[in-house]
Amino acid sequence: MARNNPSCPENIYRTCRLRAGFTSQQKAAEALSAEGFPISEGSLKDYERDRRVPTPDTVMKMAEVYGTPELKYLHCSESCPLGHEIAPTDTSLGADDIYRTYFELVGAFDRVKLVQKKLHDVIADNDLQGDEMPAIEDILRVLDQIAESSKEIRIWVERETANGID
Repeated sequence: MARNNPSCPENIYRTCRLRAGFTSQQKAAEALSAEGFPISEGSLKDYERDRRVPTPDTVMKMAEVYGTPELKYLHCSESCPLGHEIAPTDTSLGADDIYRTYFELVGAFDRVKLVQKKLHDVIADNDLQGDEMPAIEDILRVLDQIAESSKEIRIWVERETANGID
């Protein structure tokens, strides 16, 4: 949700604009307008200062023009109460090395068989018991790692396909 800090550097719209190499809202507004999506510099400033939340169409266009597909996930995670609860996303999403993501995912996959057995044991009686909570927490940690890595890979694929496949 909005942080109400006009100069907050962690703002997702500012972060993605800067990742894209647009050094000012004016340059970003010009690029968006050149792509047939007229938007004012003032609107971009309002988004970056958490004074207004952009529409989903605006976020989609910003992500496309900026070349930062992670903006879609960050927007949903931060600006939508449901997204914030269901899919919290760190602002570093999309900025990390794909190889680190790969190795984290491989590590999670290595734990899948153990998680599968734990999950089977927990659900076998169709009744969650207090002593089963540590197993459930382990299961959810592995599933969360897989989900987060999946987002990172999806963003990498979107970015690579937008740049053209060799």
